[in-house]
Amino acid sequence: MLHISLAQSGGDARDFGGPDLLRQQEKSEEKKPALGGGGGGKYVPPAQRKAMEEEEAKRKEMEERRNRQRELDRQQEEEKERRREEMRSKQRAEEERRQREEDAKREKREAEEAKKAEAEKQRKMEMKAAKEAEAKERREALKSASQAQKKASQSSGKKQVFDTSKIDGFVDSCEEVVKEEGPVEKLVDELDELLSEDEWSTVQPIARLNEMLLQHCRGKQDEEVFSIVQTWAPMLNCLIEKAGIHRFKVKVLIEAQRAASKMGLPRLSPATALLEAFFDGLYRAEVIEEDYFEMWAVGDDDTAGKTSAMFQVTAFLDWLRGKMDEDEEQEGEGEEEEDEDDDEEEEEEDDIEANVPTTRRK
Repeated sequence: MLHISLAQSGGDARDFGGPDLLRQQEKSEEKKPALGGGGGGKYVPPAQRKAMEEEEAKRKEMEERRNRQRELDRQQEEEKERRREEMRSKQRAEEERRQREEDAKREKREAEEAKKAEAEKQRKMEMKAAKEAEAKERREALKSASQAQKKASQSSGKKQVFDTSKIDGFVDSCEEVVKEEGPVEKLVDELDELLSEDEWSTVQPIARLNEMLLQHCRGKQDEEVFSIVQTWAPMLNCLIEKAGIHRFKVKVLIEAQRAASKMGLPRLSPATALLEAFFDGLYRAEVIEEDYFEMWAVGDDDTAGKTSAMFQVTAFLDWLRGKMDEDEEQEGEGEEEEDEDDDEEEEEEDDIEANVPTTRRK
């Protein structure tokens, strides 16, 4: 009653001796708890404090929910990254596996190709060695046969008998055909009247014919020489056939070389010798085959000028030997082989090189 009266009267409690009462009220105010349970804060009414506490709880719950969501997102992202890394690892492993397989296949293929190349090289070397051995054996056999034939001829001592006048008449008839450019076939038909068996069995008719033809070919072009030989091929073949002597074609070549040597082994041009063009004509006109040229080359006959003549026909003989090798390859294998000729040594003297033909054969 006293307190209310004082408040209503608007008086100051200190005027009534109330300082003690005021201090007690201030202490009472200080002892009231602040919001959140802390002391010394501003006083918050219980209802408001409860609302604030509920709000704080909701905020904390939302914060925890956000934290959990962030953690979940982080875990999911880590899982995705782990799966991506696994996929990349698998891809790298697959690429490495494929690369290893390709490397292995390539190495295997290269090894097989190298093996095939080595086998092919070995096969060609063996073929080349076999050909060289065969050619050497053939040359030795031809040389032995030539020596045996020479010895047999020397030991027989039988003198050939023939009518020189008949041979002279035969040559005159041949020269007349050359001058008048008459038919050689007609002269072939008259051969039995011009010569007898005694003349046919000697080399004289064809030796004189070779000499006449070489004189006629002197100063001509290569193709003109071939044309002349081709024209007289029927007569040459007839004389060879009528001779009936073993390897008579070798003697034909010997006599042709003897006649060319007597003429001084003239040249048709800086590139071609007369004897070379004549030999080429005999081969192309199908009068004499390859083997007989080889027999003549390896034979040790003592015909004058043989060494110089050999240098003049070296290119022709080399070409023939290459052609013989090609024919053997086609017959043996039925397929084309790559040309593996070794480099030839060129160490002849200047005077010898002047006689070596440089024409290219077709």
